[in-house]
Amino acid sequence: MSRQAGMWIDHRQAIIVRLNGARAVSEVLESELESKTQRSRGPLAFGASEKRKERRVESQLDHYYHQVTQRLKDIDVLLIAGPGSAKMELLRVIEETGAARQLTTEITTMDSVTRRQLIARVKEHFNIRTRVPSKRKPAAVPKKVTSEGWT
Repeated sequence: MSRQAGMWIDHRQAIIVRLNGARAVSEVLESELESKTQRSRGPLAFGASEKRKERRVESQLDHYYHQVTQRLKDIDVLLIAGPGSAKMELLRVIEETGAARQLTTEITTMDSVTRRQLIARVKEHFNIRTRVPSKRKPAAVPKKVTSEGWT
């Protein structure tokens, strides 16, 4: 049986859902990407400090993607979802590290989701059916009253 997982990723966080039969285990990995700041509008707006900041952000993203790929080592089939370019950037890192040789990946665009929504989407994607127990009690069979008593 192949080990399946799905994930939602952007530059801020990754939600990874691992499937084990009908059971799903999820984890959230936060990036350490520094927040965006206003760019200066002066003549030195794209000077050395701006390039240094771009290199730092690129290094932080690279570290983040490698952390994510470390958590995917034992996966055979992976669904990667997300709203922006992060999913393609992660795929590039997966291919560069050589993990893509044994990993089948599928990519889809998906807006922000909660952990539960992602678990449901991953299970649906891999055709995992979960039996939801009914909260209703079975209807009681009405008893008949006859001349001999209750039956």
